[in-house]
Amino acid sequence: MSHPHLCSNTSAHFKNQIPPKVPSFTTMSIVTDELRAKADELYHGDAICQEKSKFLLTEMGLPNGLLPMKDMVECGYIKDTGFVWLKQKKSTTHKFEKVGRLASYATEITAYIEKGKIKKVTGVKTKEILKNGKRYVRSFSGFGNSIVF
Repeated sequence: MSHPHLCSNTSAHFKNQIPPKVPSFTTMSIVTDELRAKADELYHGDAICQEKSKFLLTEMGLPNGLLPMKDMVECGYIKDTGFVWLKQKKSTTHKFEKVGRLASYATEITAYIEKGKIKKVTGVKTKEILKNGKRYVRSFSGFGNSIVF
């Protein structure tokens, strides 16, 4: 006995129906106009953002190649809190050859920096390719995570 709500030929039943529209996923920017207004340093354009972000990392005792961004459109820094953001046109990946680690960088990277530390990093994922023949995945994006140099 068949159930009255079930159709024996499901594909024929749904053939002429239009599936519901699925909303596209868009990420909200963490960096708001309010944060931009508080910025002690705010720059637009790849050349100046590359220069200023590397200078800031070096000034804080961090490796200037830690955040190898491409086609940067904006970067900013709030000195009181140590909040920094970097924006690029599209997400990228970079392989750190010396440690054999691949890192993925979203279009927006945020972090809190202080002398010798970068913490609460968002928009960055790191992966260890192979270690002892096994694949390991690590991420330092998200709250509560920090890297000390």
